[in-house]
Amino acid sequence: WVVDVDPDGQDTSDPTLLATDVDGLSTATNLKTGNYWVSEGTNENYHVLSGNCTLNNESTGKGGDGISSFGGVTVATDTTTYCTFINTLDPGSITVTKFTDPSQSEQSFTFNLSGATTDATSLSDNQSHAFDNLRPGNYSLSEEALSGWDLTNISCSSNLDKIISPSEIALAAGENISCEYT
Repeated sequence: WVVDVDPDGQDTSDPTLLATDVDGLSTATNLKTGNYWVSEGTNENYHVLSGNCTLNNESTGKGGDGISSFGGVTVATDTTTYCTFINTLDPGSITVTKFTDPSQSEQSFTFNLSGATTDATSLSDNQSHAFDNLRPGNYSLSEEALSGWDLTNISCSSNLDKIISPSEIALAAGENISCEYT
């Protein structure tokens, strides 16, 4: 992560950039007393939930939900101002759509999602279900066998343009996968 600290009202076109260490910490030293603007740079596949700063356990500058940049951060003599940004991985999704032959069948088919999250849904012809807000990780999507029906085709696609096998899904942050079962 990269954090930028600039005096309020100053030109920020030449920022003071600080890289965080492996623990997510960075320190700006030798700052003059006054008010500052604090910004956190973006990181692919993450988004900021919130940000705030404290001086002597009292709020001094705060970003709202999703705000990664805010001003009014006070730095005082012989004290430490702490700023915290909370980030989360962008969730992904796996959507399943069922098609039957003959079409428009009212037969219900059960689909199971297993892995980092376990869930199930039942679908009839031309119905879809999205398993939303999934954390990155390994998943498997399957259709329960049903007497009198044969599964003839499965095709999956990803917004990340990668090949997907429904039995071995490695869902990435922000990835949206769609699988069609016929």
